[in-house]
Amino acid sequence: MTMQELIYYNPTANPMSGTGEEKQQEEDELVTPLKEPAAGLDGDKSKEEDQHEEDDQGMLVPKLKIGADGNIIIDEASMFVESSRKATVFGRELIREYSGNATSSSFRKTYKITKWTKEETNLFFRALSQVGTDFTIMTLLLPKRTRKELKNKFKKEEKLNPHLVSDALQTQSSH
Repeated sequence: MTMQELIYYNPTANPMSGTGEEKQQEEDELVTPLKEPAAGLDGDKSKEEDQHEEDDQGMLVPKLKIGADGNIIIDEASMFVESSRKATVFGRELIREYSGNATSSSFRKTYKITKWTKEETNLFFRALSQVGTDFTIMTLLLPKRTRKELKNKFKKEEKLNPHLVSDALQTQSSH
């Protein structure tokens, strides 16, 4: 009987009524006994049992059974996973990720920012007068500095020395 058929199954007789012996007999029919190991193997497991055990190791979900009265029963033994066994999913070892305090900043590249020397500052103003506020082109003139560092330098100099920045930009427009 398939699961689809079980959904629409409407028994003719009431499965709830009956004596305890009938229920016990029905439950015995549902439970299949384990096969005994073949003689001469000295207690080794058969191939079918090994295969069944391997299938169980890959499943990390509880197993369900259908009782004689039609109720779904959860197999309590399948609710626990042995910790000594390596967890596998689809035949591959389960990899546990680092569960520390990782944020998006944890995997970001870090740069060591060095102070600007007087020579670099003069070069910055010369580059500002040549290309204006195009910091991408300015990185070609100052290869040791990133675009972000150049932009931050511009903002800082705009606050501290606005007259030098305006002079550099005015001489740029006259070229």
